[in-house]
Amino acid sequence: MRGEPSCPKCGGRVRAPGLFADSWQCDVHGVVHPLQPVIPPSVEALGVVVHRAKVPVWMPWPLPVGWVYTGVSCAGDDRNGGRATAVACSG
Repeated sequence: MRGEPSCPKCGGRVRAPGLFADSWQCDVHGVVHPLQPVIPPSVEALGVVVHRAKVPVWMPWPLPVGWVYTGVSCAGDDRNGGRATAVACSG
């Protein structure tokens, strides 16, 4: 199951680019880079976000003892690339 992109400022619904707009739109905040759903942890998922991102993807490595990589997400889309990234770790 895949979630829907959301506004990175309020978590609300966003409208995809279409006939009347060439960018993602939030009803409250206007033009935004959509926050993509969190991707479950895997080497492949991290690789996809790193490849797509236009900004650095920071992850502590090596992870501290007892810590694990738990997910990754980005704000942006396939057309313009990731404009912000988040890597989740827990321990």
